[in-house]
Amino acid sequence: MASVGCCVGVVMRAAWPPAVRFLVATLALAVIVSATSEARGKKSSTGLKNLAYAKLPPDFAFDLGAGPERLRDLVGRPVVLNFWATWCEPCRDELGALEKLRELYGSSVALLTVAAQPRGVARSYLDQHNLGAVPLLEDDERKVTDAYSVGPLPATVILRRDGTVARVMIGEIPMDDLKAAIDAVAGE
Repeated sequence: MASVGCCVGVVMRAAWPPAVRFLVATLALAVIVSATSEARGKKSSTGLKNLAYAKLPPDFAFDLGAGPERLRDLVGRPVVLNFWATWCEPCRDELGALEKLRELYGSSVALLTVAAQPRGVARSYLDQHNLGAVPLLEDDERKVTDAYSVGPLPATVILRRDGTVARVMIGEIPMDDLKAAIDAVAGE
C-alpha cells in the first residue's frame, strides 16, 4: 500500500507582483478614507439642511421694538434662536424655560423666538400667558423659517459669540439641557 502525504496547516499563496500589491493597497486606503469622510459628514449634520456647524447661519433683519436689527449685529454674545408655534404643544411647554433663560442670562445671551404664523397670533399667545417679555419675531411670510430650513418644531439653534452655529436641537429641550448648551458656548 502506498502512503499518502499530507500537509496540514500550510497555505500556499502566489506572490503578487509589486504593482498589483500597490494597487490593492491604494484601493483599500481609498475605501477607508471615503468611509471616514462619509461618517464625519453625518456626524456634523445639524439636521437642518441650510445650516452647518461652525458656519455662519443665514442673516436676517428683525425689529423687537427698539428699531431694526440684524442677526449679525448680535455677534459678541451667544445667541439662542427658538422656532415655535402656538399649535405645537412641546413648543408651548418650552416657552417657560425660555422665559427663565431670559431672566437668568439677561442681556449676556441674546434670545429670539421665531413663529411662522399669521401676524399677531404668537404675540397674543405670549401676552395671554404672561410671557410678553419673550423676544418674538413674527415670521408670517416664513422667510426666516425657510432660510433655516426648519421643519419639525420646536427647533433651537445656538450660536457662538462669533456668530457661527454651535448647536441645533430639534424637539422640546429640558431647561437643564438648554442651560448646559448655553453655558458651553458662553465659556468658549
